[in-house]
Amino acid sequence: LEQHKTLDPYKPFRARSSIMKQFSFFLFLFVCAIISTAAHDDDKEAIVTCGSVIKLMHVESGGDTFFIPQIPVGVAMADQGKDLLPCEKSDPDSLWLVKEADGMDACAIGAPINCGDQIRLEHINGQQNLHSHNFQSPLSKQQEISLFGTEGKGDDSDDWTVVCDKRYWQRNEPIRLLHSQTGRFLGATRSKKFDQSNCGMGCPIEGHLEAFGLRAYANDKRSEFKVTHGLYVQAP
Repeated sequence: LEQHKTLDPYKPFRARSSIMKQFSFFLFLFVCAIISTAAHDDDKEAIVTCGSVIKLMHVESGGDTFFIPQIPVGVAMADQGKDLLPCEKSDPDSLWLVKEADGMDACAIGAPINCGDQIRLEHINGQQNLHSHNFQSPLSKQQEISLFGTEGKGDDSDDWTVVCDKRYWQRNEPIRLLHSQTGRFLGATRSKKFDQSNCGMGCPIEGHLEAFGLRAYANDKRSEFKVTHGLYVQAP
Protein backbone atom coordinates (compact mmCIF):
# COMPACT_ATOMS: atom_id res chain seq x y z
CA LEU A 1 0.00 0.00 0.00
CA GLU A 2 1.19 3.50 -0.79
CA GLN A 3 1.91 5.49 2.38
CA HIS A 4 -0.27 8.55 2.82
CA LYS A 5 1.75 11.79 2.96
CA THR A 6 0.42 14.67 5.04
CA LEU A 7 0.69 18.02 3.31
CA ASP A 8 2.67 20.64 5.21
CA PRO A 9 0.85 24.00 4.97
CA TYR A 10 3.93 25.84 6.24
CA LYS A 11 6.42 24.39 3.78
CA PRO A 12 6.68 27.67 1.79
CA PHE A 13 7.86 29.46 4.95
CA ARG A 14 10.77 27.13 5.69
CA ALA A 15 14.32 27.58 4.46
CA ARG A 16 15.08 24.20 2.88
CA SER A 17 18.02 25.26 0.71
CA SER A 18 20.69 27.92 0.50
CA ILE A 19 18.45 29.87 -1.87
CA MET A 20 15.61 29.85 0.65
CA LYS A 21 17.99 30.91 3.44
CA GLN A 22 18.96 33.93 1.36
CA PHE A 23 15.28 34.59 0.74
CA SER A 24 14.60 34.56 4.50
CA PHE A 25 17.18 37.31 4.97
CA PHE A 26 15.57 39.51 2.31
CA LEU A 27 12.18 38.71 3.84
CA PHE A 28 13.51 40.00 7.14
CA LEU A 29 14.73 43.24 5.58
CA PHE A 30 11.35 43.66 3.88
CA VAL A 31 9.55 43.04 7.15
CA CYS A 32 11.65 45.56 9.07
CA ALA A 33 11.58 48.26 6.41
CA ILE A 34 8.00 48.01 5.17
CA ILE A 35 5.65 46.31 7.61
CA SER A 36 6.42 47.95 10.95
CA THR A 37 2.92 49.35 11.53
CA ALA A 38 0.68 50.31 14.41
CA ALA A 39 -3.04 49.65 14.00
CA HIS A 40 -6.17 50.42 16.00
CA ASP A 41 -7.67 47.71 18.21
CA ASP A 42 -10.80 47.48 16.08
CA ASP A 43 -8.79 47.02 12.87
CA LYS A 44 -8.60 43.38 11.78
CA GLU A 45 -5.12 44.07 10.39
CA ALA A 46 -3.94 44.59 14.00
CA ILE A 47 -4.60 40.92 14.80
CA VAL A 48 -1.84 38.30 14.83
CA THR A 49 -2.94 35.37 12.69
CA CYS A 50 -2.03 31.77 11.93
CA GLY A 51 0.77 31.69 9.35
CA SER A 52 2.11 35.13 10.29
CA VAL A 53 5.88 35.57 10.63
CA ILE A 54 6.68 37.75 13.64
CA LYS A 55 9.36 39.26 15.86
CA LEU A 56 8.84 39.16 19.64
CA MET A 57 9.90 42.36 21.39
CA HIS A 58 10.62 42.18 25.13
CA VAL A 59 8.90 44.94 27.13
CA GLU A 60 11.05 45.23 30.28
CA SER A 61 14.31 45.53 28.36
CA GLY A 62 12.95 48.30 26.21
CA GLY A 63 12.47 46.31 23.02
CA ASP A 64 15.12 43.59 22.82
CA THR A 65 14.16 40.91 20.31
CA PHE A 66 13.76 37.21 21.05
CA PHE A 67 16.59 35.72 19.05
CA ILE A 68 18.26 32.35 18.42
CA PRO A 69 21.99 32.70 17.67
CA GLN A 70 23.58 30.42 15.09
CA ILE A 71 26.92 30.36 16.97
CA PRO A 72 26.96 27.93 19.93
CA VAL A 73 28.70 28.96 23.15
CA GLY A 74 30.30 25.74 24.33
CA VAL A 75 28.55 22.39 24.60
CA ALA A 76 26.08 23.41 27.31
CA MET A 77 25.30 26.87 25.93
CA ALA A 78 24.59 25.44 22.48
CA ASP A 79 21.32 24.06 23.83
CA GLN A 80 20.62 26.49 26.66
CA GLY A 81 21.66 29.90 25.35
CA LYS A 82 18.40 31.16 23.90
CA ASP A 83 18.64 34.89 24.23
CA LEU A 84 17.48 38.38 23.36
CA LEU A 85 19.37 41.21 21.68
CA PRO A 86 18.74 44.85 20.73
CA CYS A 87 15.92 45.15 18.22
CA GLU A 88 17.97 47.26 15.79
CA LYS A 89 20.01 44.14 14.96
CA SER A 90 18.99 43.14 11.41
CA ASP A 91 19.01 39.37 11.46
CA PRO A 92 16.45 36.83 10.23
CA ASP A 93 17.24 34.64 13.27
CA SER A 94 14.62 36.64 15.17
CA LEU A 95 11.72 35.56 12.92
CA TRP A 96 9.05 33.10 14.14
CA LEU A 97 6.17 31.37 12.36
CA VAL A 98 2.87 31.27 14.28
CA LYS A 99 1.06 27.90 13.96
CA GLU A 100 -1.31 25.51 15.74
CA ALA A 101 -0.52 23.47 18.88
CA ASP A 102 1.11 20.05 18.67
CA GLY A 103 -1.22 17.29 17.49
CA MET A 104 -3.90 19.70 16.28
CA ASP A 105 -5.16 20.04 12.72
CA ALA A 106 -3.36 22.78 10.82
CA CYS A 107 -5.00 26.11 11.58
CA ALA A 108 -6.40 28.06 8.66
CA ILE A 109 -3.81 30.46 7.27
CA GLY A 110 -4.94 33.96 8.23
CA ALA A 111 -7.22 32.79 11.07
CA PRO A 112 -7.06 35.14 14.10
CA ILE A 113 -5.21 33.94 17.20
CA ASN A 114 -7.51 34.30 20.21
CA CYS A 115 -6.33 35.16 23.69
CA GLY A 116 -6.16 31.77 25.43
CA ASP A 117 -5.29 29.83 22.27
CA GLN A 118 -2.48 27.28 22.34
CA ILE A 119 0.09 27.82 19.62
CA ARG A 120 3.60 26.87 18.59
CA LEU A 121 6.30 29.24 17.37
CA GLU A 122 8.65 27.80 14.75
CA HIS A 123 12.03 29.43 14.26
CA ILE A 124 12.19 30.30 10.56
CA ASN A 125 15.89 29.57 10.02
CA GLY A 126 16.21 26.65 12.44
CA GLN A 127 12.91 24.93 11.50
CA GLN A 128 12.52 23.98 15.17
CA ASN A 129 9.89 24.96 17.71
CA LEU A 130 10.20 27.14 20.80
CA HIS A 131 10.37 24.59 23.61
CA SER A 132 10.76 24.30 27.36
CA HIS A 133 11.10 21.53 29.93
CA ASN A 134 12.05 20.98 33.56
CA PHE A 135 15.75 21.74 33.27
CA GLN A 136 17.54 24.66 34.84
CA SER A 137 18.61 27.67 32.76
CA PRO A 138 22.32 28.56 33.00
CA LEU A 139 22.24 32.16 34.29
CA SER A 140 18.96 32.73 36.15
CA LYS A 141 18.66 29.14 37.42
CA GLN A 142 15.04 29.21 36.34
CA GLN A 143 13.56 27.03 33.58
CA GLU A 144 15.47 26.40 30.38
CA ILE A 145 14.18 27.64 27.03
CA SER A 146 15.36 25.75 23.96
CA LEU A 147 14.50 24.68 20.44
CA PHE A 148 13.19 21.23 19.60
CA GLY A 149 12.09 19.18 16.62
CA THR A 150 12.88 18.71 12.96
CA GLU A 151 11.27 20.62 10.09
CA GLY A 152 8.71 22.03 12.50
CA LYS A 153 7.71 18.68 14.03
CA GLY A 154 8.21 18.33 17.78
CA ASP A 155 6.06 17.41 20.79
CA ASP A 156 3.57 18.91 23.25
CA SER A 157 6.35 20.69 25.16
CA ASP A 158 6.40 23.08 22.18
CA ASP A 159 2.92 24.38 23.09
CA TRP A 160 2.42 27.89 24.48
CA THR A 161 -0.79 29.61 25.58
CA VAL A 162 -1.27 33.22 24.49
CA VAL A 163 -2.22 35.21 27.60
CA CYS A 164 -3.76 38.61 26.85
CA ASP A 165 -6.66 40.82 27.94
CA LYS A 166 -8.63 41.20 24.72
CA ARG A 167 -10.43 38.83 22.40
CA TYR A 168 -7.54 38.46 19.97
CA TRP A 169 -3.74 38.64 20.07
CA GLN A 170 -3.15 42.24 18.99
CA ARG A 171 -0.01 43.72 17.54
CA ASN A 172 1.63 46.43 19.67
CA GLU A 173 -0.19 45.15 22.77
CA PRO A 174 1.67 43.35 25.61
CA ILE A 175 1.02 39.61 25.87
CA ARG A 176 2.52 36.69 27.76
CA LEU A 177 3.39 33.22 26.55
CA LEU A 178 2.57 30.52 29.11
CA HIS A 179 4.26 27.15 28.62
CA SER A 180 1.35 24.74 28.55
CA GLN A 181 3.14 21.75 30.09
CA THR A 182 5.05 23.38 32.95
CA GLY A 183 3.07 26.54 33.74
CA ARG A 184 6.08 28.82 33.30
CA PHE A 185 6.04 32.07 31.36
CA LEU A 186 8.59 32.98 28.70
CA GLY A 187 10.66 35.77 30.21
CA ALA A 188 13.91 37.68 30.46
CA THR A 189 15.47 40.49 32.48
CA ARG A 190 18.36 42.92 32.06
CA SER A 191 19.94 41.55 35.24
CA LYS A 192 20.59 38.19 33.53
CA LYS A 193 22.89 38.97 30.65
CA PHE A 194 25.65 37.00 28.91
CA ASP A 195 29.18 38.35 29.38
CA GLN A 196 32.75 37.07 29.47
CA SER A 197 32.39 35.90 33.05
CA ASN A 198 29.64 33.41 32.20
CA CYS A 199 30.31 32.45 28.57
CA GLY A 200 34.04 33.07 28.08
CA MET A 201 36.40 35.34 26.20
CA GLY A 202 35.17 36.43 22.78
CA CYS A 203 31.61 35.48 23.71
CA PRO A 204 29.55 35.83 20.49
CA ILE A 205 26.39 36.68 22.46
CA GLU A 206 27.98 39.09 24.92
CA GLY A 207 25.41 41.65 26.04
CA HIS A 208 22.43 39.47 25.11
CA LEU A 209 19.78 38.68 27.70
CA GLU A 210 19.05 35.09 28.70
CA ALA A 211 15.54 33.83 27.91
CA PHE A 212 14.04 31.58 30.61
CA GLY A 213 10.77 30.22 31.98
CA LEU A 214 9.53 31.90 35.16
CA ARG A 215 6.60 31.93 37.56
CA ALA A 216 5.39 35.43 36.79
CA TYR A 217 3.04 37.48 38.94
CA ALA A 218 0.54 40.18 37.94
CA ASN A 219 2.14 43.08 36.04
CA ASP A 220 5.50 41.30 35.90
CA LYS A 221 7.22 43.06 33.01
CA ARG A 222 9.84 40.32 32.73
CA SER A 223 7.27 38.11 30.99
CA GLU A 224 5.70 40.72 28.71
CA PHE A 225 6.28 40.74 24.97
CA LYS A 226 4.90 42.70 22.05
CA VAL A 227 4.70 41.96 18.35
CA THR A 228 5.40 44.99 16.16
CA HIS A 229 7.42 43.94 13.13
CA GLY A 230 6.16 41.04 11.04
CA LEU A 231 4.67 39.64 7.89
CA TYR A 232 0.98 39.31 8.72
CA VAL A 233 -1.27 37.00 6.73
CA GLN A 234 -4.94 37.94 6.56
CA ALA A 235 -7.81 35.64 5.58
CA PRO A 236 -9.56 36.68 2.34
